[in-house]
Amino acid sequence: MTSDAVRRLADKYRLKTGDQVPQPPPRAETTPAVKRRSRRSPEWTRTFEALQPAAVYIAGYAAPVPRGFADNRGVWPIRIGITTRWVDSLTKEMDRHQPVHWMGVWFRVWTLSFESAGQLAFAVANSIADMLEPGSQGGEDPLSQMHREIVRWVRAEKLRNAFLDLGPDFDLEQINTQAVVRDLALADPQTAEENREQHFRIVRRKFELAIHHLAGDLCIQAWDGEAFDAYIDGLVRQQNARVIGQRPRR
Repeated sequence: MTSDAVRRLADKYRLKTGDQVPQPPPRAETTPAVKRRSRRSPEWTRTFEALQPAAVYIAGYAAPVPRGFADNRGVWPIRIGITTRWVDSLTKEMDRHQPVHWMGVWFRVWTLSFESAGQLAFAVANSIADMLEPGSQGGEDPLSQMHREIVRWVRAEKLRNAFLDLGPDFDLEQINTQAVVRDLALADPQTAEENREQHFRIVRRKFELAIHHLAGDLCIQAWDGEAFDAYIDGLVRQQNARVIGQRPRR
């Protein structure tokens, strides 16, 4: 069928052909920084592999989620783990394109060795257990038995990629998350989504800063992803300068 015939047929049934349909906006041009992160030099990769670093990651849902129908309390499960891969493959494995609740890696804190990452990860879980322990936030928690089990589980070093429930009221500065979620439910959908994302960014950033402070208390060198990328770049430049300096002069 010719293009003219297709156009006449579309006009007859009041349809649009492919050239009449609005085209999607052009994709934003990739910035130099993004290109550099996506295509790393062989020297960068070799330096990273020779260094054998490891990162503590925090992964989970972006907000408390219900355990089932009519569950007003909800849970906030997160996972504390260690990764040695620079590329984040965990988010894709965890999220699996869930239509309702996003799940993935919140952030990663890089260290220079697997041992340092393990020490930091256990310290993070230990600190969370202290916060969840009955009486730590004033008064006896009605779910104190569950909290005791979490504390016992963490104290026994059973941090095996299982999920730890932070609870709907968890926040590093005692923010009333339950009230925030309730207010979001009363707001219009667009405003609620924007506020929810903003709240998640605040909680995530506070959590990341707290882990960096904890690493400092343990005398463990720690970097976020961007800073560690720059650190590897600096090592590569030092190696290149050393090689150039060792070349015989003619």
